Amino acid sequence: MMLSNLVRLPVIFISGVFVHVEELPAWGRIISFVSPVTYVADLTRFAFDQSHFFNIITNVVIIMLFTILPREERLE
Repeated sequence: MMLSNLVRLPVIFISGVFVHVEELPAWGRIISFVSPVTYVADLTRFAFDQSHFFNIITNVVIIMLFTILPREERLE
């Protein structure tokens, strides 16, 4: 449980859930591009107050890529 919090909490803080992505420092913005939570948070932010950092289509495509790419077919 504690080990998962070491990964989960920094990802949440860097993904723009609490602070807009454009307000992050340059190094934080670069790291946030790797997190799928960033794109989900951006879509949610758009749904509530119409402000977003990325294009909506970009958000949807990247979320779909994060969903599809990690899957591996196991051959037995």
